[in-house]
Amino acid sequence: MESQNNLQCPHCKDYLNMNDQVILTVEKLIVEDSSRQKRGWAFLSSTPGKYEVTTHEHFPLKDGEKLMIFCPLCNRSLESKKYHGLCYLLLNNNRTLYFAPDKGKHATFIEENGKELQAFGAHASEYNHLFPGSQLSTTNAVACNTIRMHG
Repeated sequence: MESQNNLQCPHCKDYLNMNDQVILTVEKLIVEDSSRQKRGWAFLSSTPGKYEVTTHEHFPLKDGEKLMIFCPLCNRSLESKKYHGLCYLLLNNNRTLYFAPDKGKHATFIEENGKELQAFGAHASEYNHLFPGSQLSTTNAVACNTIRMHG
């Protein structure tokens, strides 16, 4: 078993994590204060169900803020075409990690072979509509449910 989650960009396949953090480029869709940066780096936990985010002091993120997420190496969008409203990374070479891009939205999903899905986070059930035929009912920030997907 691997000691850490290795996360890769689905486009360039480069590794985006070191130790227990993944680095992503984040762009705010709406910037209220023009003196603040619109784009910067965010460090996130590489452990599903942990939602700590670290940014530079001049690039603060507020809960509820709408964000676009990019690979910091190839600069391509990490928005999922399969599950609209989620972003994605490759996880340990054989799984896909999907996550909600908005700050404070605690929803993470791990898909293996397109058949099995693990759901993490207090807001995971808000994404039921993306997974027809599955039952997501996660209410705890670190809760995990395993779902068999039809198809």
